[in-house]
Amino acid sequence: MARKWTSLALPFLFASSVAAADPPQRPPDWTRLVFHADVAPVLRGFSSEPAGGAALYGDYSGSIVIGGNTYQIGQPGNDPDIFLAAIDGEAQVRWAKVFGKDGSEERSVAMTTDAYGDIYLIASIEDRSGLDVGCGLTPGPALVAKLDSDGHCRWSRAIDIRKTAAAPSIGVGRMVADPAGGLIVGGFGAGDATWPNGKTTVAGHGFIVRLDENGSFDWLVDIVPQSPASFSGPDVGVDGLAHVYAALSFAGSVSFSGQTFTTPPSSFSEGILARFKLNGALETTKVLGGPLTVIGNLAVAPDGAVALLAEFRESAQIDSVTVSDELDSDISMGSFFRVLHPGDLWFVAARLASANGAVLTLDPFPTGDPASTALWMALPHNDRMLFIGPNGAFTSPDWVVTRLQL
Repeated sequence: MARKWTSLALPFLFASSVAAADPPQRPPDWTRLVFHADVAPVLRGFSSEPAGGAALYGDYSGSIVIGGNTYQIGQPGNDPDIFLAAIDGEAQVRWAKVFGKDGSEERSVAMTTDAYGDIYLIASIEDRSGLDVGCGLTPGPALVAKLDSDGHCRWSRAIDIRKTAAAPSIGVGRMVADPAGGLIVGGFGAGDATWPNGKTTVAGHGFIVRLDENGSFDWLVDIVPQSPASFSGPDVGVDGLAHVYAALSFAGSVSFSGQTFTTPPSSFSEGILARFKLNGALETTKVLGGPLTVIGNLAVAPDGAVALLAEFRESAQIDSVTVSDELDSDISMGSFFRVLHPGDLWFVAARLASANGAVLTLDPFPTGDPASTALWMALPHNDRMLFIGPNGAFTSPDWVVTRLQL
């Protein structure tokens, strides 16, 4: 049975599906080389900055050339290190940094930016001896750090992870900065993790954690799967009124904040959209119906309108609305998603089209469009959008940024 995908625009309580028209292929403003590595690097993320630029991060081995400058830590080898860079709206590198040490694997886990362009980074350290990201050595197997918009470290805090062979990492899926200067982190506990000055998230549970403006633990929402159950997420977001949003999907039963949700026998899986106060107190929840799997890309407008992407089989019932999609799939997810349109490969970027976020549009990019080889995108700025991806094959050591007018 073919899988289907849809995008949902929700003024939190209402859902709709918007079909995409087939646009003409459009030329790019430009395509520019940003970095080159000895071995194909792993780009893990690309986050928008206020003035139309973006921050990007990932892992590399050996050496890496960013903006014409070469970076290498110690002797050339195969142990990965972390790179972090900021580009402006013209894809010019404003600054770049690398973090790591010889003989140990350091990997980036998650990154986000706030309204001021400050950068938040979570990283893991294989040998548990710690890492220096500019604030001095932070000991332990993982850390969360804040850097200002020029790449200077503001603070760095240790995260203690109880790693096992079956749970080798912290399990963070996504994080966002909130209006009060804190950090909202969502994910699935691949291993037990004790957050700075705070509580432990449990392996096998989902979690939403808030760290305050100094990187210290504030609160935890523990998402507990009941047997038998499975779930994905949560993806997290914030609005301009200091509300925290989380989207997840589950099959079976799942509990959090004193509530238990159970899928009916006839439904393969359902989605949940939850809204919390900034103190972690649950305000309201909405079951999105099913059979439906929330796959992330949660976007929250300042007024609380929500957009997200979901997968379903044939059709799904959301409120009194039945959603279906003519776009057949075999999908792989990045910051946006690919669909097999009849006869062609398309990339579709979902974005909030109006200032209040009430309308969601889909911008398809046909094969051959410069955006169709990209893996990540930044939010639109002045009706232009930045895309980053390999220059040709996915294994290419050269990565380029393309800017398109929407």
